[in-house]
Amino acid sequence: MNLLGNTVRFHLTETGQSQFGRIVSKKGSFQAVVLGADDLGAWVLFPGLPEIPASGKVPVMLVKWEYVLTAVFEFQPEPSPSKRGMGFVPGQQEL
Repeated sequence: MNLLGNTVRFHLTETGQSQFGRIVSKKGSFQAVVLGADDLGAWVLFPGLPEIPASGKVPVMLVKWEYVLTAVFEFQPEPSPSKRGMGFVPGQQEL
């Protein structure tokens, strides 16, 4: 699953909650925009910034996978490709 560009709510393990301290609410989760992801974790726009600034450097933070209990975001699946009829279909042009 590609998290890039999505606003994701990260729910953290107890260890993750202690590592992130003040950033994490009492619920044990926080929300951030994912800028990249690799085997180590998700690189996110520092929590509290609603969007990426137009110019200059942006503060990022690594959320290690070992600290993540679950991640929640909205997903819109791609529409399924239209199926072509097999054989002769009246009114359909050949490609």
